[in-house]
Amino acid sequence: MPFPLGGSSDSIACVIGPKVTAKLGQPWVVENRPGATGAIGAGTVKRGAPDGYTLLAASIAVYSVNPVLQKSLAYDPSKDFDLLTVAVRAPIVLVANPNLQANNIAEMIAYLKKNLAR
Repeated sequence: MPFPLGGSSDSIACVIGPKVTAKLGQPWVVENRPGATGAIGAGTVKRGAPDGYTLLAASIAVYSVNPVLQKSLAYDPSKDFDLLTVAVRAPIVLVANPNLQANNIAEMIAYLKKNLAR
């Protein structure tokens, strides 16, 4: 679990854990490795043995936000992980100050490209 104990992702893993344990006949242990918007836990799983016993339960941040926001990651989300299932779907909301000169995503991207130096 690449997020802290008690967060939404951790709570979901703890709810489905008993069902996974019953289905597989193996204990499901949630090991929290929080930090860097999930990058620390994801990097830990990437370095783990590819034996099917180590799974990553992560949010969209691990797969699509971190590669954009962080210059170097210990993992490549498109190469290092295979998606097994989607446990939860939740809306993602982008909010901004009403004075910002952007009224939709396309305008926001254009504004950011024009006004923020990389």
